[in-house]
Amino acid sequence: RPPPKPPDEGNPQPPVLPSSSFNSPPSRPPPKPPPCSSLFCKNDFEVLA
Repeated sequence: RPPPKPPDEGNPQPPVLPSSSFNSPPSRPPPKPPPCSSLFCKNDFEVLA
């Protein structure tokens, strides 16, 4: 089991990238939709796009 861990070092990096991406997108969109109105939400989406 010890030998398979060193080669796994390449795996820890990929999982870290997805974690950061998931933390960034969800952190930005969620805070806007809740406090925004139907029209506001649409405007925000257009401005973001």
